[in-house]
Amino acid sequence: MRLFGITLWIALTAGAMCAQEPCSAGRTSVPLPVQGAGYGLEGVHVGGGPRRMVQIDTGSTGLVIGYMHIGGTPVPLSAKELEQFQLAPDHIAYNSSGNVPVGTWVWTSVKVAGAKPVIIPRVPVLSVRRMCQALPDGTTPEPACLALPPVPNACGDAPDHATVAVCELGMMGVGFNRGPSMGTWQVNPFLNAQPMLDGTMQRGYIVTGQGVRLGITERDLEGFELLPLTRIAAPYEWRQASGCVAITGGGVAEPGKPVCGNILIDTGVDKMFVSYATAAAPAFEPPLSLPVDLWSCPRPLAKPPTRACTSVRAPVSVRVTWPNAASPVMEYSVSTPSRFSPAGVTPSQLHVRATSSLPEPGAQVFVNTGRQFLQTADYLYDATCGRIGFRRPPANRRR
Repeated sequence: MRLFGITLWIALTAGAMCAQEPCSAGRTSVPLPVQGAGYGLEGVHVGGGPRRMVQIDTGSTGLVIGYMHIGGTPVPLSAKELEQFQLAPDHIAYNSSGNVPVGTWVWTSVKVAGAKPVIIPRVPVLSVRRMCQALPDGTTPEPACLALPPVPNACGDAPDHATVAVCELGMMGVGFNRGPSMGTWQVNPFLNAQPMLDGTMQRGYIVTGQGVRLGITERDLEGFELLPLTRIAAPYEWRQASGCVAITGGGVAEPGKPVCGNILIDTGVDKMFVSYATAAAPAFEPPLSLPVDLWSCPRPLAKPPTRACTSVRAPVSVRVTWPNAASPVMEYSVSTPSRFSPAGVTPSQLHVRATSSLPEPGAQVFVNTGRQFLQTADYLYDATCGRIGFRRPPANRRR
C-alpha cells in the first residue's frame, strides 16, 4: 500500500498590528495534574461536586459536564449574560465531532485538586442533560433531540447509551476566538483562576507533550518564540494566529500554490483538518471530490496487529507558513504511519474539505493541527499580553 507523507511547516503570527509595548509576565504559575496523551485534567470538582477528570480542549471555550456531577445549587445565567458572553442559550457545538451537548449555562465554582490546588471562584459551566448531534450547518442541534427529556440522574453499571454519553462527558474548553456561540474569555476557566483575579498570575497557560502549566512567569517564557496576536476587543480577546498553506503531491493540479488563513492548535482531537474556502480549494487530477481523508488511521486496538492506515492518493506534502516570513518559525513534519499512536507525532487522520463558511472573515483556509503537534513543540497562550509562543523540546531545537 502506498503511504502518504505530509510535512507541515508552521510559522504562526496574528498578522498586522502596531508594535505593542513590552509585556511582563506574572509572579506565579502552577502545574496541573494531567493524565495521558489525551490531556485529561484530574481532580476537578465543579460546584463542590464529585472528583472528575475532564479533557483540556484548546479548540473550544467553556467547561461542559453532565449535570449530575455539579454540586450545590448553581444559578443559571441571565439572557443578558448569555448575550454578553456570546453563548447559545442551551448548547455548545463541537464541529470536529458533530456532538452537541444540550443543557443550561450556570454560574458555579471549580476546584482543581493537586499539590497546589487551583480555585476558579465563579465561571459559567454548561450543565448538560442530553447529548445531540449537529444539523448540517454544524452549529445547530437536531430539533427532535432538543425536545427529549433529560437523561436520568444515575450513572450506574449498565445505563443506556444516552446516559453514558452524559455521565462520561467532561470537556474544559480553554481556547480563544472559536467563533459565534463558543464564548468569550469570561467563559474560559483557565483565565478566571483566583490568582489571576488577585493579579499575581498571568492570564494564560502552557501546554506540552507532558503536561500543562497554568499561568506564565519569566522563567516559564524561556526558550519560547513569541508571536503577537491581533486584538478583537479589550481585554483578553484576540484573533487566531494566521498563516498560509500549500499542498503538493497527491494529484494536486496546482502544486505549491499558497492559500492564507488561520491556524489552530487543538488538544481536543487527534486528527488534522485543512478546511478551504470553496473557491480556494485545491483541484485534483484526476478529479477528487472534497471532503476527503488523505489518510485515516484507527485508534490502536488492545492487541496487535491494528488495521493499517488507508490512503487515497500518492504522497502528499503540506506546507504552512506565516506570510512574508523569510523562514518558518516552526516545523512540523509527519508522514502516514502504519498505525496510529496517541503518543506519536502523526495525526490519526488528515481531513481536507471545502466550505462556504470559515471562522475568520476573509480567510481562505483554516488548519487545525490536532493535539499530535504537541509531541514536537510546546505551545503557549498569553491572554494578558496577546501572544502565542512555540518552544521546541531541547532535542528538537535549532542549533
